[in-house]
Amino acid sequence: MMRAMSVVGPLMRVLVALSKFPEKAATYFLLAVLSGLLVGVSCLCGECIATRMIAPPLPPPPPPPPPLSTAGSSTKVRNVQVDSRPWRIQG
Repeated sequence: MMRAMSVVGPLMRVLVALSKFPEKAATYFLLAVLSGLLVGVSCLCGECIATRMIAPPLPPPPPPPPPLSTAGSSTKVRNVQVDSRPWRIQG
């Protein structure tokens, strides 16, 4: 019973204010409806702009190069020629 009275009091005050000032009540109600419409339209326009502004997808990356052959990798090079002169690798 106490909870019902806590709701009825403010509602009665609102009804009294609406009956005393119907022009103001209609004005504020109209402003509330217009603001709701503007918020809704801006959300829809923002979503539309966001979906149209998405960058196109990137092309797939190039395939990796083939693996290097490991055949003969244990063979060491001892003789190298630089400018037609023989060089010997120490090691």
